[in-house]
Amino acid sequence: MASKNKNTKWRDLAAVLGIYLLAYAVGILASLAVKNTMLRCFVFDVSATVVTFLFSVLLRNSSVYDPYWSLTPFVISVALFIRVRALSVWHILFLAVFALWSWRLTGNWMTNFTDFSYEDWRYRKFRDESSAFTWPIINFCGIHMMPTLWVFAGMLPLFAMIDVPLGPWSLFGMAVILFFYSAFCTGKVLLLSCKIRFLFVGIAAVFLGALLVAAVLPAKTLEARLA
Repeated sequence: MASKNKNTKWRDLAAVLGIYLLAYAVGILASLAVKNTMLRCFVFDVSATVVTFLFSVLLRNSSVYDPYWSLTPFVISVALFIRVRALSVWHILFLAVFALWSWRLTGNWMTNFTDFSYEDWRYRKFRDESSAFTWPIINFCGIHMMPTLWVFAGMLPLFAMIDVPLGPWSLFGMAVILFFYSAFCTGKVLLLSCKIRFLFVGIAAVFLGALLVAAVLPAKTLEARLA
């Protein structure tokens, strides 16, 4: 019985991998018409999320999306760094730390995943308490698309810092990104005191704003920094 359950788990994990590869392929095709790198990544991310959503509806299991928000940002980061003219210590350091964050969360999901009968209890609760009209809206907007938008927003500093040399500025930027991902995306920020939360959010807002301004400066666009 244990061997059968294990085989079922790996079979369904392979199916999830196939779904993601198809979703990424659709995302790549959808983004080809966009020239701006940041917007191209955004179109890729949203398109892949839509495909993942369609399969979650087909399988009646919203947990198909669960590893998406921890895996896809790493995939996008790797794709960006591949286009960089020359990798630096900063790129390698960021990618290594980012990989630890991404793989840890994805690995946790793989450990808990048994087969397609496994679904987050909160999703089932939402489905049971929602009407036939409201559940698709909650499923698409709340469970799938909203986390994708949150996580992509957390990646915005990366687009502005992709060619910044290793130093206090780049290290602080990496800390901001990782804090947003590990705290905001997992809810651990709620464990911080109210004053610390407001202080950090204020600093992060100024930092993100400065980076976004730098990213769109005509004299030094993201396109000019990539090969």
